[in-house]
Order: sequence, then C-alpha cells, then structure tokens
Amino acid sequence: MVLEKYKLLHTALLILVLLGTCMVIGDGLLTPAISVFFAVSGLELFMSKEHHQLEIKIKDCPTLSALPQGMHRLTALQVLAIEDCPELSKRCEPQTGEDWHCIAHLPRICLDGEDIKPTNDL
Repeated sequence: MVLEKYKLLHTALLILVLLGTCMVIGDGLLTPAISVFFAVSGLELFMSKEHHQLEIKIKDCPTLSALPQGMHRLTALQVLAIEDCPELSKRCEPQTGEDWHCIAHLPRICLDGEDIKPTNDL
C-alpha cells in the first residue's frame, strides 16, 4: 500500500531489484569465465624445433581439474607435460586416472617431472 502512494519509492525499489538481478546474472556468467581463465594461465602450446613435435605444457594450474574432452583427437600432439597441477595430475595417472583414456595414445607424458610414457628418441 505504501508503494502505491509514493511513486518515487516504487521507482527506487524497482531500480534496486533490477540492479540486484544484474549482479546475480553477472556473477553467474563472469565468475566461471574468470576461473577458467586463471586455471589455464599456465598453459603453453608450442612446436619443438629440434624434434618437430607438438607439445602442450600445463604448469602451475592448481584449480584445473580436468583435460578438455577432445584430447583423444589431438593426433599431432607428441608430448603432454603437467607440473604443479595436483588435481589434474591425479586424473592423468596411468591406468587409474579418470582422464588417462584421453591421453594414453600420446607417445610421451610427463607428470610432475616424471616421464610416465617416455619416447625412445629423446
């Protein structure tokens, strides 16, 4: 009843509700995007000149918890190195890790400095 009498109060409440809604939506969209950005900030992708092989190095990404789903389709990838990413390293452990099936085809895999699948030509 008070809102009906005071148009200014009605408008202020409407603006407050719209502002709150925008903040909730912004938080829902921006927070996950920022988290993903910081999670993969240690990702390096490069072509090794001396061995002519494609390598991915993931380093210092403590919140990165899984590999992308398409990893098994990266047929040109020769080396995957993961360092200081505890959750991801656990998921990539040979035979038992949840993501092992995605990377088992790779010739060389290094987890925290240890060659899990070393190649003979290095």
